[in-house]
Amino acid sequence: MLSFAACVGVAVWLAAEMREQALGIVTKRAQLRRQAQTIQLLADFKQISGDVDLYSAKLESFVPTESEILDFRRWVRSLGDQYDVTVTEVVFRGGGAKPSPEALGYSEFGLSIAGTKKQLGDFLDGLEVRAPQYLARLTGIDIVESGGSYRMQSRGNVYFR
Repeated sequence: MLSFAACVGVAVWLAAEMREQALGIVTKRAQLRRQAQTIQLLADFKQISGDVDLYSAKLESFVPTESEILDFRRWVRSLGDQYDVTVTEVVFRGGGAKPSPEALGYSEFGLSIAGTKKQLGDFLDGLEVRAPQYLARLTGIDIVESGGSYRMQSRGNVYFR
């Protein structure tokens, strides 16, 4: 009877020991799986960082330098000629921000134009959407209609690297 009780005691102890070891194995496997996932993520980030540098350089080539935006006024006037819009004023306002590693710099400008509704629409599309050499965004627009013709005064930013 004592040996049966001893056997049961040993069996209970062994079962508890095995449960503890099994739990240790499960925990260790989970840690190894997380480590493997972390290593894979680091490898993916390393690959992506190389791509980021490549794409960053390509994107940067599309944005002019600060000195290159000096031709922006001339370009706006030629865009006006292209869409039969009268450009009465394009001026840099003196505000803006210098570029930083996190953000592009920009210079504020003012713009006054006149034309039909379609001409103004096409001009604005050319300025903000299709501009091949400048990244410009209008921040305010005032439009006045006068006998089928429209006059527009606007403020905006032209961005540089």
